[in-house]
Amino acid sequence: MMDIFMVQQVSIVLAFLAALFALLIFVKRNRSGLAQVFSDGKRMEVSEIQSLGPNMRAVLLRVDQREILIISGRGIQPEVTLLGPVPEAPL
Repeated sequence: MMDIFMVQQVSIVLAFLAALFALLIFVKRNRSGLAQVFSDGKRMEVSEIQSLGPNMRAVLLRVDQREILIISGRGIQPEVTLLGPVPEAPL
């Protein structure tokens, strides 16, 4: 009787992990489309934040299909650079 429960529990866990893995693949393939669906009409999105040191950071911002790089730090004026249009995601 104990073996039946063990096999059933293992099969349920494996099925759940397979479903999570399939969901992960789906989200990675449809990242840009899903972002547009869940954005609620927002024009601005923070794409990436990277630390450049203890007091500096770089922020990649996406506004209306354009990318903007902002370098900011403690005690300095932020530098803003327009990078241009966002490249299309490969299919």
